[in-house]
Order: sequence, then structure tokens, then C-alpha cells
Amino acid sequence: MSPRTQIAFRLAVRFLQAAMMTQILLGLARFFVPFLGWTLPASVWRIHPVLGVGIAVAVLIVLRRRPGGVSTVSRRIARFAPLAPLGLGLAIAFGLRLGPGLAPLHMVVGITALSIVDRALKHLLAAPTPAQPHVLSPQPRA
Repeated sequence: MSPRTQIAFRLAVRFLQAAMMTQILLGLARFFVPFLGWTLPASVWRIHPVLGVGIAVAVLIVLRRRPGGVSTVSRRIARFAPLAPLGLGLAIAFGLRLGPGLAPLHMVVGITALSIVDRALKHLLAAPTPAQPHVLSPQPRA
């Protein structure tokens, strides 16, 4: 990977991490703002599902298996983790009422999934060690 590509990849990962934190804040606001008596425009709430789909797709791409990279179980789990809260969120969006605990379950699963993904992204950006080859390490040219 060229130095320019490495920089672009690192920026994309940082942007993805910022999007995940924004997603968590939007979700918590969506749940707690009505209890405070505040009202926010509907356009603010349209961002949450769009961002959720975007994060899930981006994580699937960023954490995919790379040639010469090490694919660990935790990385594979992190790759598919955002699909669980996405599924619960889609159930809520389409009006599927599985019980009063669906929204809090969506929140807990979402925060857990995004923390798993964040850990995998931090590992992806970490400096390589001799014991473990790293995706962003310079590859020998053939």
C-alpha cells in the first residue's frame, strides 16, 4: 500500500469512528430528548437510520479480509457486529412490535457492536509488531 493510500485509509477509518460516535449520540438523543420535553426537527431523526446503514456497509468493507492480512475471530465478529443493531433498528422502523424492550435492546446491542468495531479499528491502525503482521505494513514487492 502506498503512503498516500495509507493516509487515505487512516482518514477513512477515523471518519468511520466519528460516524459511529455520532450514531450513538443520535440514538441516545432520540430516546431521551422526549423525556426532557424538547423537540427537534424530523430531519435530525432521518440521519440516524441512514447513518446506521452507512456504518454497517463501511465496516463490512473496511474490515474485509485482505491479501496477506491476518483474519482473526474477533475481526470477523467485528465485521458483522453492526448488522445486529441494524436489524433491530429496521424492525423498529417498519413497526414490528416485539415488546416494550425493543428500543433499549437496540441501544444496548448498538453500543456493544460499535465498541467491538471500534476496538477492531484501533487494532487495525495500531503499529505492527514482529509477532503479528499488520494490514497497513509495507508489503515486500515481488
